[in-house]
Parts: sequence; C-alpha cells; structure tokens
Amino acid sequence: MNSNELRSLMKWLTVHLIVMASLVAVLFILSNFDLSDAIGGVYMLGYIVALFAFWAFIVCLGRLAKRLNRSWIVWCALTWFTTPIGPWVAYFHMRSLVNNALKEP
Repeated sequence: MNSNELRSLMKWLTVHLIVMASLVAVLFILSNFDLSDAIGGVYMLGYIVALFAFWAFIVCLGRLAKRLNRSWIVWCALTWFTTPIGPWVAYFHMRSLVNNALKEP
C-alpha cells in the first residue's frame, strides 16, 4: 500500500466532502428566500455540481476502502443509504483508518 496514494485519495475525499457540503448549505439557504425564476438555472447547476461531488466522494471512498482491504461495496452502500449523515460518519471513520495505516511500519 503506497502512503502517497493514500494521502492523495484522502485529500480528494476531503475536497469532495467540502464542495458537496458547502453547495448543499448554500442551496438550502437560498431556498428559503423568494428569488425570481432567473436564478433557477444557477440553482439547478448548483444541485448538479453537488450531485457530481457526492458521486466523486463515493468513488473516492470506495477506492480508499479497497486500498485498505475493506469491503468497498459496504462502505459505499452504507454511505449512500444514510446520506444525510452518512458521508460525515464515513469520512471521519475513513480518516482514522488511513491515519492508522500510515502509522504502521
């Protein structure tokens, strides 16, 4: 297991989670305001980017799980089915697994 590859995948997992969470938060805040239909396209684009960030997060999570000899399908399925809180739990648990793997000689 290559430590540089694990670090790189963990960085990408972090980036995807931040992008996904920030877009969902902004879109949630904007949904509470009465905006004209002119911003509807930008609003939909934000949702599409957040969806792609979620899928990239799932793919990156699966790759990390596979590199750590974990079941990638279980990690991805549990994250998918527990979507509101699942990505956060998966991220912090995967971060601890990666840190433990990097500490091993």
